[in-house]
Amino acid sequence: MTQVAILGAGALGGVFGGYLSRGGVDVTLVDIWEEHVSQINEEGLLVERQDRDDVVIDVPATTDSGEIGVVDVLFVFVKSYHTRTALESSEELFDENTTVVTLQNGLLNMDYISQYVPKSNIVGGATTIGSSTEGPRHVLHTGWGDTK
Repeated sequence: MTQVAILGAGALGGVFGGYLSRGGVDVTLVDIWEEHVSQINEEGLLVERQDRDDVVIDVPATTDSGEIGVVDVLFVFVKSYHTRTALESSEELFDENTTVVTLQNGLLNMDYISQYVPKSNIVGGATTIGSSTEGPRHVLHTGWGDTK
């Protein structure tokens, strides 16, 4: 089974990671916010959905990427200005064979990521899905846009 990590489990990372996990993908959320990670592990990730029933998703989360090791696919959902720092502090998650997916806002994200993995392993895209972080373990999915 393909192993996936979500680096940055806030608004979009929580929504994408939660839905991937709910769909049967082997996903682990990675975030530096200890209270958020702790509550996700204790109570599940709450995805509040404005136009549908809310869901609680049991998805593992950690603040220590070393607990996971190298994954097949790494989604990067941190704020653009944290990309380098997040990758440097999570080098255990990727190697030259890991596919790194970024849907982040910003023009230089793929350039930053290419300092850590080959350009041929980077998938860049955009999403119009709307979300926000409402508190520990709680993300709000505000819009069902497209992801390309």
